[in-house]
Amino acid sequence: MAVALFAAFLALTAAFVGVATQTNALSREGAALRAEIVALQVKHVVLDAAAAERRTESYIVDKAREYDYVRPNESLITIQQAPTPRADPVADAGAGGHLAKWLALFFGAR
Repeated sequence: MAVALFAAFLALTAAFVGVATQTNALSREGAALRAEIVALQVKHVVLDAAAAERRTESYIVDKAREYDYVRPNESLITIQQAPTPRADPVADAGAGGHLAKWLALFFGAR
């Protein structure tokens, strides 16, 4: 009888340990899912804010101007810069280079 009680005790203990392990696993999974829900809610709020900002008239006008659209009674003007002249190293070498310039500066042109 004592052996039967001990065997029943071991069986119940194993069952309780199994249930506790499952409960812990489900709790961890639930916590992970809640964290994922919070992250998705934050992403949703961020996307809603971006969508609301993109619905404003100033955003639409700025985007239209990026694509070169203008409003009625407006004109599109572009300003181009003149190219900056670059030193030509081949021409400098043909004229004697830096050494010739220094010699001409200190000793006169030859």
